[in-house]
Amino acid sequence: MELAANRKLTFNIADKEKAKIETNVNGIIRVIKFNDVLYILELRSNLISVSRLAGKGTKVYFDEHKAQVKSIDGTTIVTTK
Repeated sequence: MELAANRKLTFNIADKEKAKIETNVNGIIRVIKFNDVLYILELRSNLISVSRLAGKGTKVYFDEHKAQVKSIDGTTIVTTK
């Protein structure tokens, strides 16, 4: 399967499956499950769709130093630097 990022760039999708990430926010460990994860060999970093997170009811906040993902009840799920 291929994913076209634009007219000149195409990525090969190696697999589509589920993934989970274990997070530790202020000593509280949570497991976040993702469905329909695309494994793309050419990418060196993991990407998460903010619009898909928001579509599931979470809120995503950005400032110049970090990003935070919060659950529907306002609990911080993930903080990045």
